Amino acid sequence: MVVAARLYVRISVGGFKGINADGQVDSHQQQSLLQSAARPINPASSRTRSHRLLGGGAFTAFQTSLKLRDRVWSDSAPATADVRRGWFWTVEHILLVMRVVVTGAAGFLGSHLTDRLLSEGHQVVGADNFSTGAPENLAHLANEPRFQFLEQDVCRPFDPGHVDYVFNFASPASPPEYLRLAIETLRVGSAGVENSLEIALRYRAGYLHASTSECYGEPLEHPQTEGYWGNVNPVGPRSVYDEAKRYAEALVMAYHRSRGVSTRMVRIFNTYGPRLQPNDGRVISNFMMQALKGEPLTIYGDGSQTRSFCYVDDLIDGILLMSRSNEHLPVNLGNPDEFTVLECAQAVLDVTGSQSVLRFLALPEDDPTRRCPDITKARTLLGWEPRTTLREGLMRSLDFFKSRVSLRSAALEIH
Repeated sequence: MVVAARLYVRISVGGFKGINADGQVDSHQQQSLLQSAARPINPASSRTRSHRLLGGGAFTAFQTSLKLRDRVWSDSAPATADVRRGWFWTVEHILLVMRVVVTGAAGFLGSHLTDRLLSEGHQVVGADNFSTGAPENLAHLANEPRFQFLEQDVCRPFDPGHVDYVFNFASPASPPEYLRLAIETLRVGSAGVENSLEIALRYRAGYLHASTSECYGEPLEHPQTEGYWGNVNPVGPRSVYDEAKRYAEALVMAYHRSRGVSTRMVRIFNTYGPRLQPNDGRVISNFMMQALKGEPLTIYGDGSQTRSFCYVDDLIDGILLMSRSNEHLPVNLGNPDEFTVLECAQAVLDVTGSQSVLRFLALPEDDPTRRCPDITKARTLLGWEPRTTLREGLMRSLDFFKSRVSLRSAALEIH
């Protein structure tokens, strides 16, 4: 895949002609660089952490980067002896400015990913049919010229035009949603994934698929590593989601092995933050809404089952790092800090200041009793781990859930 794209670069300079005594690049040399920056580059080069590029013509630059001298020229000026050796520099990081498509862009994770991609300078085509996504998650982008929205069911083939990367996030993701949309969940995990892979194949684009920790089912291994094959009930109520995601992983790998698509997969564990659907049935959203409304917090079982909770900003960091890696097999992304459901309930009560009591109900069928990722692979491969504590993340999410409670109260008053 060869793309004529802009580059943001951070480089270490060594023996570079035209650098003065305090490490600044001579203005004539800047102009020379810009004049040599017109040719397309191969994005595969961006996958390597460090490259030595020899000769002025081998470097492709983006003018704005050169202006940000303190961000670009990161090392002090070379010694005179180095200058005599000629031109060379080491590229520490390259970020292509691309046109990308995000399926499920109006969803919780898809909308946050869209925001981050736009903040990095990319052009984003968002596709969603609003079956579970919310238009208000994208409303702030109405006047963003680099964002294009397609109201599209991804289970039907579609062509967004040339793109450099495909992020596939289209799927119901919470139990109430995928139980209500059982057939649709299976379709989006099969036909929807295949259609998104066909876009990547057509345009020789990179591809990242959002998979899930539900592939592990009711795990017999703890914490769960990527090599664990899972313990899933293939005919239980949750199977429409679990098996759709497992099939999708097989399909992604088939397109990689048989069609040569450059694919990546992340297995996402429990994630929370602003834009999480208030009624999606997951632990954080349930507790936050119930606490803010003064209702009892619903505990299924005795509350001893465990979960790990990753704040959405941390997760998006991991997704973007994975998208720039060369790893094609799944990588766990989640918070390895494990909490019981009771501990989570108490944290929500502390953050909200609520006096809500706890209400215990029967544990749903096939609800996992333990779920926690082993993120050794993500740490080693990507240098990634979550930074946000549960309390910090709940505090950052509080205003959003308060706004949802206010909207519901206003709607009830109208009716």
